[in-house]
Amino acid sequence: MIPRLLPLLALISLASGSSADVTLIADGVTMTQIVTGPAPSEKIGIAAEELSYYLQKMSGAEVAVVEAPTGDGGAIVLGPEAVRAEAPEVDLSALGPEGRLIRTLSDGRIVVSGSTEIGTLNAAYDLLHKLGVRWYMPGEAGEHLPHAATVTLPDTDETFEPSMSYRRIWSAANRLAPQQREEYALWQRRSRMPGHFDGTMGHAYANICDPRERGPFNEHPEYFSLLNGARVAQSQICTTNPEVRARAVEYALEHFRQNPQHLMVSLSPNDGHNWCQCARCAAEGSASDNALALANHVADALAREMPGKHVAMYAYGPTSPPPAIQARENVVIWIATAFIQGNTPLPELIRQWSAKCSHIGIRDYYSITPWSWQMPEYDPAALEAELRFYHANKAIGISAESEDNFGAFGPGYWLSAQMMYDLDQPLEALLEDYYEGCWGSAAPAMRRYWERWEGGKPPTGQRIALALRDLQEADALAQTDAVRRRIMMTKAYLHYLRLFREWGQAEAADRTDALGRCMSWGYAIGPFHMVHIPNVFYRLVGKPNNRLLDIPEETLAQWTSTSPLDPFDPAAVAVVEAAFEQDLGDYQPLDVTLVEHSEDLVPLDNEATGPAATTSLRGENRAYALAPEDGIIRIAATTGLVRQNPCVLIAEGLDGADLVTVELEPGLTQEMPVDTGGEQPDNLRMAGEERLTRIETGRPGLTRLIVTPTRGSAVKLNFGELPHAFVATEESPLTFIGGTQGNLHFFVPAGTERFAVSIRTPDQRGRLSVFDPAGEMVLEEMGNYVLGEAFVVDVPEGQRGAVWTLGVDKCEDCSLTLLGVPALLSQSADTLLVPREVAP
Repeated sequence: MIPRLLPLLALISLASGSSADVTLIADGVTMTQIVTGPAPSEKIGIAAEELSYYLQKMSGAEVAVVEAPTGDGGAIVLGPEAVRAEAPEVDLSALGPEGRLIRTLSDGRIVVSGSTEIGTLNAAYDLLHKLGVRWYMPGEAGEHLPHAATVTLPDTDETFEPSMSYRRIWSAANRLAPQQREEYALWQRRSRMPGHFDGTMGHAYANICDPRERGPFNEHPEYFSLLNGARVAQSQICTTNPEVRARAVEYALEHFRQNPQHLMVSLSPNDGHNWCQCARCAAEGSASDNALALANHVADALAREMPGKHVAMYAYGPTSPPPAIQARENVVIWIATAFIQGNTPLPELIRQWSAKCSHIGIRDYYSITPWSWQMPEYDPAALEAELRFYHANKAIGISAESEDNFGAFGPGYWLSAQMMYDLDQPLEALLEDYYEGCWGSAAPAMRRYWERWEGGKPPTGQRIALALRDLQEADALAQTDAVRRRIMMTKAYLHYLRLFREWGQAEAADRTDALGRCMSWGYAIGPFHMVHIPNVFYRLVGKPNNRLLDIPEETLAQWTSTSPLDPFDPAAVAVVEAAFEQDLGDYQPLDVTLVEHSEDLVPLDNEATGPAATTSLRGENRAYALAPEDGIIRIAATTGLVRQNPCVLIAEGLDGADLVTVELEPGLTQEMPVDTGGEQPDNLRMAGEERLTRIETGRPGLTRLIVTPTRGSAVKLNFGELPHAFVATEESPLTFIGGTQGNLHFFVPAGTERFAVSIRTPDQRGRLSVFDPAGEMVLEEMGNYVLGEAFVVDVPEGQRGAVWTLGVDKCEDCSLTLLGVPALLSQSADTLLVPREVAP
């Protein structure tokens, strides 16, 4: 395990006197040299250059790189050739393809080597890591390194093998400016990517028979899919055609002839559907069977002619469901975490594929502009859990599509890179490393800043206002220029969030100018690696023949030609600081007193004021219900809305005990049956459609409910006369589709002067209405709330300690949060649960 940052202070110090401690630099005087052996390879040369560069940058002393030792003194013996010549007593034979050894010897030598050149490069970066060097983000501004006139490596004898053989966090860097591309590639390499199990894995059938070239199709239409009785060029290939299979084998062999360092070649299908319907392909089974049969055929040829080489294949879209056949031992199935066909949850899909093959990889998606739009993401615990689950289920590696947007995902990228390399590291130790190394004395404020976004919380005006003040506090705490620079770059990212929000909420006449301000700022701060603005630009206005917005070319050219800001230039810093001061003034925290309430909920003695709301819940929601004396919660449910997928209901006690889990199948209207006058069995169906959903908790009293319609579906729950409340907190907002479908009820305690309602509508439109206890509308707001917005409502004295209502319409998906009052909503005024301490 790589030690965390705190103990590293001992490494940059005066030599401790232990006989195996090795001093590299003593009071500014070089005590060592880097020995590579004769004619070092490219990777060994890079390792030597990096060691020499950073040792000098840390201490000011130059460290020579030589092929053989010159004179007396210590030596960093780098790489297998140097070890054989200068430290023959050190055995590297037990190391794997990427394994490395770092060992101090009593005569001032340090062995830094793997048994391969990539293992040696890892060893060099691990040595720098042990000396306190970090690369938290691309570019010089992302570097952290200690400065001292004396650099000592304590007694060390350590071997290490990476946890995963393939590790790659990658972005569509072809749209980045050249310097950004170079800095991003350096960050990848210094994060010890991509591992030794390198090669290709993407969509590959076009490499065998390219449907975009009419020649192959005109000459051999039988190579392509048979669809509805005709061969079609823009499709998959006929995977059972003998000549296609021969072409696939030759394609794979030629790939390895041209790239002998690779260990895998892709046999992944083209993107999309259009699978061949010929008799041979149909006889093999599903699309997954077709694809895997072809991959197996090529894998057999590789096993004969190029042992040790592998075939990579995507489980993605039509090929995501596992096949009937088994994969060959030298086939690696790369399972996509999105674009999954069918209803199988990802963890179960991974388990099923693991039973069909010897190796899997994970094709993940960390940041994709059409999904994230560069909004902040932070969830270290979920990231760790995912990586550990993948590793436990045969994953040899991760390929995570991402972007150069460290303002949005920075800690996640760094944490993921560290854990892919060494999963034995405790998460909290890594987090301490990140915050203490990257943010120094400003760590407390910056940790609070990032935790504000935890779990995908949207950048509402309130959250931006609080985040701005986190950065203001961080600035006051910072003690080094490096930390102040990173805080400044984060301020620039927050200004992007502001401009993106303002574009989204602008009136039609102002939208082009608002977007121009956002795009120009994004291109200006490109060198900060905070926002991958070319991807945003491309998706909105740069996609040929498919632009979301029609804007003149000369206007677009002005945006993209904005002069970039240099994070080390005082003039650029002044520009960002001016924007920050403006943002601080314009974004003020809500004037709402936030109060935490207990889970000790009691029914409110109130009368119904109208029909109950029939809100369709979507996504995971939390609720409370008061189970009667028999411990059975009776709910009417309509499942399979939007998509025909089941809904899972989990009942928990307030002590956290799992009481029962009920799965409601889709495709039925499950409603309260008529009273038969007798006892009704569980899940009784009446007239083929109606079903009573009974949640047998085994205990009366207050019960937590977790409601999860799966894979994009929605569910309606009708609690009838049962006291209940849906949770609408920042941590667990109420999420639904199609509006509230009636008004939801909430309680405004006595003494409340004002409260706020936060609304988010990802489909860019929505209307929020709030009504006082007399039913008078006191707030009506309609607009684009894609990033969320909060509205404050003043409460007159005579309307405190009473039930208010709210409704949402004019939208599809929506999430709601209540602030300043108990964040609990019910379908009817007479069934609302409220905290005991505020109940009248």
